[in-house]
Amino acid sequence: MGGSEWYIQDMDAGMQAAADAAAVGLVECDPGGTRDGVRRCAAELAEAGVDGLISMQPFADLADEVCATLGDVPVVGIIYDQGTCQVSLLEVDQGRSGRLAGEALGALAADRWQCQVKAYVELASGAGDVVGTTRLEGFREGYREHCELPRQQRTLNAAQHLITAKTRMGKLLEKVRGKPIIVAGVTDLAVLGAREAAVEQGRGGQVWAAGQLADPAARQAIACDSRYVASVAQFPERFGDQVVPALQAAVAGLEIAPRMEADLELVTPENVRTLFPDTEPCDT
Repeated sequence: MGGSEWYIQDMDAGMQAAADAAAVGLVECDPGGTRDGVRRCAAELAEAGVDGLISMQPFADLADEVCATLGDVPVVGIIYDQGTCQVSLLEVDQGRSGRLAGEALGALAADRWQCQVKAYVELASGAGDVVGTTRLEGFREGYREHCELPRQQRTLNAAQHLITAKTRMGKLLEKVRGKPIIVAGVTDLAVLGAREAAVEQGRGGQVWAAGQLADPAARQAIACDSRYVASVAQFPERFGDQVVPALQAAVAGLEIAPRMEADLELVTPENVRTLFPDTEPCDT
């Protein structure tokens, strides 16, 4: 989904905290992002006799198989629909997440350069990543709230990681001269890579970027790098506060809302330390 290990770890920690608060037993299984892993976890959870399931597995064609394996227990999905047993879905509006960051970039371009920018560069994960594609579509929509996209637009695929983004951005900067260059990153790690490439070529002051997820690895840069315009936090650590009570109610036979919405917030140099007080100081 274009996330990172920390995202899953924060989500899991939040689930455990919410389950502890509700005095609910939590049985966990990590499918490892594979189809075989999903099937294995369904079998293990069925053997454990769980009364309900919280699931973020992305393979739509496996959803009903998981449902059958678990004996039709109620399922609360996260991000991805989980088939006929799903009683509620916690949605993370990836389009809106992208729009928030895109609006920040567009506002900057309008205020600082009257929309006259050299290029608009997308650091993408690839066509197969629906979540990432939706984020970048949102970036463009948000940017267009303030400026038209420039004539020169580039999409760098398989650039969601720091190293790949750095490599691809480095090659692009050898071809694209002039400034300023606006960068929309599908992840914060991509933005960190792009910024490193720009700095190494002596063009750090020419590349302005925004990312996604408020990755812990990027929070210091957001606070301290004036060209790191913004990111958007999705707060995976809060998911449990919504999905655990919802599943608990469903298991009890109560009616619950079929859709829930995750929190989103634009993260900027002005509020990053308020949202994430453990952000490292700029001199480290």
